[in-house]
Amino acid sequence: MAKFAHKSSKKSVNKLARRFKPSKQAVKQAVIWAVVIAVIFGVLELGRRAGYWGEPDALRAIKAEKIASKDLLGLELISQDETGKKSLFMIEGTSPSVERTFKPKDGDVEVTLYEIIKYAESEGWKHDNSLSYAWVARKYFREIELVMSVEDSEDHIIVRVSAYESR
Repeated sequence: MAKFAHKSSKKSVNKLARRFKPSKQAVKQAVIWAVVIAVIFGVLELGRRAGYWGEPDALRAIKAEKIASKDLLGLELISQDETGKKSLFMIEGTSPSVERTFKPKDGDVEVTLYEIIKYAESEGWKHDNSLSYAWVARKYFREIELVMSVEDSEDHIIVRVSAYESR
């Protein structure tokens, strides 16, 4: 019987592992870069949360609401305005808000208003009759109070959502 030599695969694995073994210097540099990147993103996020720049949490809360979307109930968007973003050079920011103006379905303002109000109520908005010229509702997200108004203006509908943080 012929003997078959069985080569150990352990030697080839060790050879392969040595070939791809990073040097201590490369590992050290990778760790340093990871820490530097984490610090930069941390500082940016802390500055955003403190209100020095970027989109504050209140504006993010507004944009997360379906009632503040650009394609609300499939209505045609006429115009929009968003406030509340801050830049480093802005001394005083404005309150976060989103205002969208829509064309009513089939030109029927009353029916479209009714649909928007029913949709808002189904999304958890609670009616507040503090204003007579607009339908006003409130909703709370953590420590942020969201206030929404829906009003008709001639041949279009305006939906405004504002936020107030209680800090």
